[in-house]
Amino acid sequence: MSDALRDHGTRELTLVWERPAGRVRPSVTLSGFRDGLGVAVVVPVGDDRVLLAASGDDEEDDVVRLWDPVTGEQVGGPLRENSKQGGRVTAMVALPLAGGHTRLATAHYDEDDDGHVVYLWDPVTGEQVGGPLPGPESASNLVAVPTPDGRNLLAITPHDEEGLWLWDAATAERAVGPLSAPAGVEDPSAMAAVTLADGRTLLATAHGHGESAVACLWDPVTGELVQTLLCPHEDEGRPSELVAVQLPDGGRLLALSFNDDDHETVRLWDVATGAPVGGPISGLGLRPVPMADGTTLLSIGSGLWDPASGRRIGDLGANRVPAVVAAVPLPDGPTLLAGEVPGGAVWLWDPTAVEPPAEPEDVGWAGLVAPVTVPDGRTLLATRSDTTVWLWDLRTGETAGQLHTGDTDVLTAMAAAPLPDGRTVLVTAHRSGALRSWDLATGGLVGSLPPGRTSEIRTMAPIASPD
Repeated sequence: MSDALRDHGTRELTLVWERPAGRVRPSVTLSGFRDGLGVAVVVPVGDDRVLLAASGDDEEDDVVRLWDPVTGEQVGGPLRENSKQGGRVTAMVALPLAGGHTRLATAHYDEDDDGHVVYLWDPVTGEQVGGPLPGPESASNLVAVPTPDGRNLLAITPHDEEGLWLWDAATAERAVGPLSAPAGVEDPSAMAAVTLADGRTLLATAHGHGESAVACLWDPVTGELVQTLLCPHEDEGRPSELVAVQLPDGGRLLALSFNDDDHETVRLWDVATGAPVGGPISGLGLRPVPMADGTTLLSIGSGLWDPASGRRIGDLGANRVPAVVAAVPLPDGPTLLAGEVPGGAVWLWDPTAVEPPAEPEDVGWAGLVAPVTVPDGRTLLATRSDTTVWLWDLRTGETAGQLHTGDTDVLTAMAAAPLPDGRTVLVTAHRSGALRSWDLATGGLVGSLPPGRTSEIRTMAPIASPD
């Protein structure tokens, strides 16, 4: 049971169950993140194999480690510039190259050295490729953009420069830029690569624009502005994250997150028409979750969302699992999600195996919840619903029985009381002032006291006798 009793008013209580069948169970566990998980990204390394590149959340450590998401084992040595202590890793992105090779770009912030800087790595050899590139301010300003000639360009909005540049991942040289934002809009605060129905891939950038936002679509080869989408919204805050979504029918959406003092709202727009799709979704963090069929789900807050229907289809927050840091599509299996758990570990789990939590169960007024231990050692929870007492199994969240206490004499209080013979009875007080005791095994009435002078009893507690 998760946060079993939640206060919904002065006296009304709601019961929320977390059934074991709906809990997050890891497929594999990564260990050794002393200060927590910072950023992570999937890295294809050929032969239908992917690794997970992950960094710790330590301000004084710029180490990136590669992990096998199937076995949970670390692969190779850490990636660190000149094997020195450096700045915190703020973003990473994988850049596939021709021939099945991949470059890994890591963005760092080192206040005492180079400021914001990007390094390119060969993830197989662990060697740095070329010199440092100018670094972005956040993870949303570092994107891989494939081109028709097979290259992958690295889009960077430099921290200390105006405009946006695209770099060739193979040569570590500038290829296109600068791409300047249209007049009257802010510099880009988030970016994403969008593959259109005709096969072209464009670079999408999100910009604040007064009370609205603007999404610009750029040709990564020529640097030309192809399309501008006005994204009106009713949410305060500036664009913070941008995700491209492919729908089963071939349509494309842009999911844009607006941040306002740690409160985030996600809205969706159709790339082709610029029309809004569905209503807002609230939750911290916006991550794409690519599926085996080529479609994309969205991880928002503690939920997994289907952007086509706008429905929440899975839960990611059971057992206090944090927000998703990365989605890991396995070549021959499901997409796993990576998230940090207490104790310096990272879990990878299958989000489709996690059911959404059951709807809250309204249980009545404060004081009308009683734990009851039955002879087999189980602890049940008794809750009131009008004139009926429901018994719930705390281990499963399923109902374990009910007591019909009368159609007209409403319950006002109840408590469990052990008997000398080992049985436990449930004592109920009623609006008339009557007290009744019930056999939990049979549901039958054991005894009763007639109404007294007090017309209504609000609280009760069992008191053990000296013998």
